[in-house]
Amino acid sequence: MEIYEGILNGIEGVRFSRKVGKHAEAIIRALCKVEPQNRLGYQRGGVGDIRKQRWFQGFDWKGLQNQMLDSPFDPEVRNPFDARHFCGEVEEIDESEKDDMSYLASERFHWDETF
Repeated sequence: MEIYEGILNGIEGVRFSRKVGKHAEAIIRALCKVEPQNRLGYQRGGVGDIRKQRWFQGFDWKGLQNQMLDSPFDPEVRNPFDARHFCGEVEEIDESEKDDMSYLASERFHWDETF
């Protein structure tokens, strides 16, 4: 019943954690309005209205467009099954998964080329 009531209250009924800054909260609320025509980005200014939000203040949109931004986090990844940087415990790779790893690393398997 709580979930149902939460859905009926919409974004206005959501209480954000103190960890969420006021500018982040404002943009989330503006993007999650119940009526699509009231959502940020739907009005006359379109995507430009989103880019102008204070949460994005100082963001290098040209750098993003030109693919010139450095990643804020560049983790070391040892193999395709390396999940050390995710929450929770990471299990060791068993022998059957090692076969999968060699297959993924082979030259004939390029699943990511279409992205």
